[in-house]
Amino acid sequence: MAEKLGKKQERDTAQIFDLILKQLIRLSSVAVIQFINGLFGTNHPIDSTVDYPNTETVSRKLRKLHSDTIIIIGGTYAYHIEAEIGDDESIVVRVFEYGFMEGLRKKTISEDGSKISIKFPNARIIYSMSTT
Repeated sequence: MAEKLGKKQERDTAQIFDLILKQLIRLSSVAVIQFINGLFGTNHPIDSTVDYPNTETVSRKLRKLHSDTIIIIGGTYAYHIEAEIGDDESIVVRVFEYGFMEGLRKKTISEDGSKISIKFPNARIIYSMSTT
């Protein structure tokens, strides 16, 4: 029973961590652009537009997918940030899956319809590992 309580507390803490990151990242466009520039090594002007597209989607298995944060700067450059509070072995696969779904939303199709192109957002995972 104590192990189940521990897992529930981990999930609750992870959800709180996710919510805090999402709120902080939307407080100031200037701060977000500086954060993106530092995290991704870019040089976007601080007066660039910042958009936060809806990140909810449904997988082929009809499972709800919801990435932490996708940020579009200047209407063109897409960034995906995921926050993890523990050691989650599946996070890389989920980041790929979220990026793929975002890419499908913005896909382009060749004029003759023979090719579909998708562009993944640049992604980073931020880990907050417990020391206990």
